[in-house]
Amino acid sequence: MLCRADAVIREARRRSGLSQAELARRAHVSQPVISAYESGRREPGLSMLTRLVEASGHSVSLDLVSDPDRPRGLPDTPTGRKLRRRRRAIIEAADDAERRTSACSAASPEAPTPSRAMSTFLLTSHRLSASSA
Repeated sequence: MLCRADAVIREARRRSGLSQAELARRAHVSQPVISAYESGRREPGLSMLTRLVEASGHSVSLDLVSDPDRPRGLPDTPTGRKLRRRRRAIIEAADDAERRTSACSAASPEAPTPSRAMSTFLLTSHRLSASSA
């Protein structure tokens, strides 16, 4: 399975028996553009990749497949790791904030109450900015 754009373009061109110059002519781009894509110096967008592959007489087919090795959820970044470490405290603080807000809104019905997600976001943003300062 080919997954890199440079390999896809090169393979499509070679299977069609085209030179870089001929593929460039058919796709209405310059030969140095083809060379840059095939060498990996430039990365085409999906529309350009499709255009180049179709100019070679082939078509592009995409398939969305789950990657079981890639964890879902928070990214493996400093912020993601902080959030994972503090997840329980963040959720508890958001629940407390929601309870306090609900108690206040019972006394003042016209005051809007933030959702749990918004409370979590606000609390997380505040704590992360405070800890990174």
